[in-house]
Amino acid sequence: MSELEKAKQIAAEAFNFKSKAYTTIEQQNEIIKVNRKAFMQILSLSSLTIPKSIAEQADKTDLDTLFKWGQQEFYQWFNHEQDEYMPIIYAYLAGKALGVDLVKVVEG
Repeated sequence: MSELEKAKQIAAEAFNFKSKAYTTIEQQNEIIKVNRKAFMQILSLSSLTIPKSIAEQADKTDLDTLFKWGQQEFYQWFNHEQDEYMPIIYAYLAGKALGVDLVKVVEG
């Protein structure tokens, strides 16, 4: 399985968990915990790359909003053709927020 496929699988599991209706603070904290675990697993993959055009679009987004609203917000910024990059876009934005390069930007 490619690193991209592994990242997609990890992200899908986190989104499936998040798609349930949670309203209490404890339930929302559980969502955050699941998302953090998924991000750490994705970040542990060794050579994540993203096309420059998608990185430029990601630079216009707000990580906090994407993280909070997940797929719903993602599709306001990106189209379904970029689904395969969803977990990498999150890793890219997380790296920018932390001030580290977690995802390499390549021409494309």
